[in-house]
Amino acid sequence: MTGSGLASYNVAGHHYPLFVSLMAVSIALPAGDWNDSLVHLPTLLCGTALLLGCYGQCREFGISRRNALVGVYLLISIPLLAAHMSLAGQADIWMAGYVGLGLVCLLFAYVREDRRQLLLGLVMMLLALQVKREALIWLPLAVAVLGICWRPRLALAVFLSVLLLAILAGVSGITYVDIPGLGAVGVEGAMLRLPGIGVYRLSEFDLLDDYWDNFFVLGNWHLLWTLLAFTVIALPWLPCARTRTFLAAFYLSLASCLIVMFQFTSAGQWAEDWTAINRLPLQFLPLFVVAIMLIAQDFGAVTLRKPVVRDYIAPALGVVAMGLVLFCVVYLPGDGKASRPIFAQGSDMNIVVGAGSSNGQSSRVEEFANGVAIVSSGARLIDAGQYDLAKVTLSGNNRAEPAFFWRNGYSEQDLHSIWLPGPGEHWVDLSANSNWRDRVREFGVIFYADGGRSAQLESVELFSASTLLRAQKLVRDWRQPQYWTQSSLHFLRAGSSESAVSLPLLAAIILGAAFISHLLLRGNPVANPVLVLLALVVWLILDARWLENRVHQAMRTVDVQSLLSSRHLDTEGDRLAWTLVDGVKDKLALPPARILVMSEDPSMRFEMLRAKYHMLPAAAWVHEGDLATAPLRHMDQLLILRRHRAATDYLPLQADELLRRIENPGGQKATLIQDLPAAMLIDLPKNARVKRVFNE
Repeated sequence: MTGSGLASYNVAGHHYPLFVSLMAVSIALPAGDWNDSLVHLPTLLCGTALLLGCYGQCREFGISRRNALVGVYLLISIPLLAAHMSLAGQADIWMAGYVGLGLVCLLFAYVREDRRQLLLGLVMMLLALQVKREALIWLPLAVAVLGICWRPRLALAVFLSVLLLAILAGVSGITYVDIPGLGAVGVEGAMLRLPGIGVYRLSEFDLLDDYWDNFFVLGNWHLLWTLLAFTVIALPWLPCARTRTFLAAFYLSLASCLIVMFQFTSAGQWAEDWTAINRLPLQFLPLFVVAIMLIAQDFGAVTLRKPVVRDYIAPALGVVAMGLVLFCVVYLPGDGKASRPIFAQGSDMNIVVGAGSSNGQSSRVEEFANGVAIVSSGARLIDAGQYDLAKVTLSGNNRAEPAFFWRNGYSEQDLHSIWLPGPGEHWVDLSANSNWRDRVREFGVIFYADGGRSAQLESVELFSASTLLRAQKLVRDWRQPQYWTQSSLHFLRAGSSESAVSLPLLAAIILGAAFISHLLLRGNPVANPVLVLLALVVWLILDARWLENRVHQAMRTVDVQSLLSSRHLDTEGDRLAWTLVDGVKDKLALPPARILVMSEDPSMRFEMLRAKYHMLPAAAWVHEGDLATAPLRHMDQLLILRRHRAATDYLPLQADELLRRIENPGGQKATLIQDLPAAMLIDLPKNARVKRVFNE
């Protein structure tokens, strides 16, 4: 906080508001140490407050206690929200509180003409400015929605005036204006300039497939977007005109904003790489859930009545639609081949890299060569076209993800592999991989070291796909555990990525067909108790799938996440990071000195990031590129991690060769402080630079 200049910060997001960082620091300071779990405790409390706020606002709207609790359940069961509560460190869940609940307050203020809610909503939107820069967009958007609702003619006049001025400016050749105190606003060259928000290159992206995947196919949202689509379709029949006006204005404004932001500027890259495409909608999640509950209440869908015969027709058509989809996925590819299955017992296969033993049924890998072990079938000759599925059965306590591999020939280009989740029984759809072709000459499993843990290969089976086998694989794909990774804050898969049809998509098809049938039969979205019950049952099924997944995740967390008193996580990568930092910790320069962390191997990103935390309170910057692009002139020390997993012909980086490449304009050289087998620590001269391109 007291530093000057950007170089004082050691995180890439230093240009964002400090709210989330200070929340973590406020826990670390009295604790006297940086603990990854404790410092993010406020995020868990934030999620709890979010649920209480949602419940309270539902009750303010007159929703019963039971149905308000249903709304809270819908909110907390959204998988992406659970990921942000669990992994923490990101600002989007805080934005969901300030922006999402703030918009709920504004909705209440307009529908009930409540000035207290108006004041509370605006204050919360203003507080969001201290959390994330997107609030500079959402605050004007909220004001615009209120303007459209309360003063539609004035809002239309302002919009037409701005549009006319933009057209006149464009005709006159004026594409931007420089506002004193704010800076340039508009388009300058190929850049869109927005004061306080940023500068974005004008681009064009095709994001329809990305929205489809993230909103309906993946496991991010359960059925939220399907239910929201129903509420949007139902808006014209909504009894409460004020609720209809506010939601219509908000949905149109938000959609227009996101289209401009993602479709026509360089910010679209954040949607295309599946990061902001989910995290921005998360910020409005409380409003989405409250809107669903309000519309359900207005249509009488949350009141119970005895169903009549015609109430069952639409849900039945939805189930029929599901059956047709499953028929096309499972049966139609059917029994086209009848090749005899190939069964390879683990004990019949050979450990060609690493070492281990056989117990008569499985191959047990106990030693790894440079972090790798390979169990091979040996020379085979298999017609790939006759086999569509592989079943690989693994056991042991090794948690590193292995890979099923095969060879079509003997060159490097003929070696192919597919990642497996870990121990257990795994089905692989070989026919979906373009490299499974021609003659397969070898297959097997590649294991990776996980501390001293062993891995076992029980068996490998190759099958021709039958209807029964495809159905078995589909169910296993749905139930395949998905463990937290750094990308879980951005998107979550619902089971295996190889699934022929994802469970959320199948559930959306059921409800979509049922709702459309109901709309066609009744002419309006009047309450159908059977349809409401079907929606709740389908949601519960999806949540049961995630509940099972969380049980697996909890077991993994207990196994991997060490106790508060432990020095590192119980993983090989973090053990390595802690060991190498511990070896040089007494020689690390403390703030205001800055340390650059690099690695010979770009794939060691986890080790580099963990080393940064183990180095606290030293200020470290992680550089994922090569030395030629590293910001050496801003740094005081350089810590380079040597390759963790390397081929047998690997030649370690030599310290003397590296030192010859680093100098400053005055000719002063770098100094080696410590040279360890896993890393080296170097003292850099002021304004250091690289004499020539760093070549591994």
